[in-house]
Amino acid sequence: MMTEDLQEIVGRAYELFAAYGVAKPLDVCPCCLKAKEMDQLVSLDVKHIPQKLLYTWNHAAKTDHPDLIEFKPFLPRFLDLIAQCDFPSHSVEITLKSFRYYTDGEWTREERRLIDDFGWAFFQHCLRTFPLPNVISLDEIIIMLSLAGVDIAPLLFEWEISEHKESVFHFAEFAIYGVDLGNPFAEAELNAKLLAWLGTEGVVSDFSDKIKDLILNQDEAEEDVLPDLSWAYKRLQLFG
Repeated sequence: MMTEDLQEIVGRAYELFAAYGVAKPLDVCPCCLKAKEMDQLVSLDVKHIPQKLLYTWNHAAKTDHPDLIEFKPFLPRFLDLIAQCDFPSHSVEITLKSFRYYTDGEWTREERRLIDDFGWAFFQHCLRTFPLPNVISLDEIIIMLSLAGVDIAPLLFEWEISEHKESVFHFAEFAIYGVDLGNPFAEAELNAKLLAWLGTEGVVSDFSDKIKDLILNQDEAEEDVLPDLSWAYKRLQLFG
């Protein structure tokens, strides 16, 4: 269920980007997006664009630098679906891949602020939800937001200081699986940043204590995550 903060931001997004209309022809390959589907995208209220149709547009082949005016009208619907964890992409990390075509200077200050507000609110929601739907990991969310230009440093700090046990479960999962496997959708700079954060003395110490406390004071509902907590605790000692 979407949080009140996310509902407010998504509502703002629909209002802010309503000034941009969807117009034909769309800059997509006609083999990837059929004429009938293009007609639907243009004629439907953005709020009512089906996830599957937006998915098709998202992954349709485009020119080297599509016009930002074509992407902006769809962005509120992207944020709406993401807030519901109904990602219009085959991989969570590249749901917002269209951002890679544009620079920060191509967005207005208000638009950029809204995108950052959404990133913060959605990360907060995910941080307090475990497990996430469809076996989504928190590092996948971070990669998605990073591709959208959201500064991940405040997100990582918030993860570190969070008092919610769900955030510790996410960390254990990342310490076990995220480090060794990496992620092909993450840029090398982001992977290096995440690894450096994981190896920071304060992060290792804080999460070691949190994990140890959960292991010693677990309740029955947490028995299924105990193996991951134990494994993550041992892994963290290698970073200490």
